[in-house]
Amino acid sequence: MSMAFARFGASIRVTLVMLFLGGLMLVSGFSFPREWSALQPALAVLTSIWIVAGLIATGCSSWLLNRGSDRRLVWSGAAAAMVAGVSLGVGVLIHIVPCPGPTCVRSRLITAAGLIFFGLIAPRVTAL
Repeated sequence: MSMAFARFGASIRVTLVMLFLGGLMLVSGFSFPREWSALQPALAVLTSIWIVAGLIATGCSSWLLNRGSDRRLVWSGAAAAMVAGVSLGVGVLIHIVPCPGPTCVRSRLITAAGLIFFGLIAPRVTAL
């Protein structure tokens, strides 16, 4: 297998994961505005961050699917995933994001760590 083919395969995989994560960020962000008037201001800010990060990650990944490998798009999508992960982690740790128990806190912190890890690893995988 040639190196160019392996690089193309890695960038397609990163793009598909970014599309999936961007969709999850959008869904989680758009689930809160139904009760927008009842939200705390801090949770409204976090929700806005998730919506914007999801839009950026989804837009970058769909542009990458059409255009191929472009480092700026990969970096932008990865940065959006990292911002969403950091905001989710901070929101859980300072009790802005509603969690009924320790299992919910643990699962949301694992999700935040996964988003941050993806943001860190995605540009390096596509640069091989």
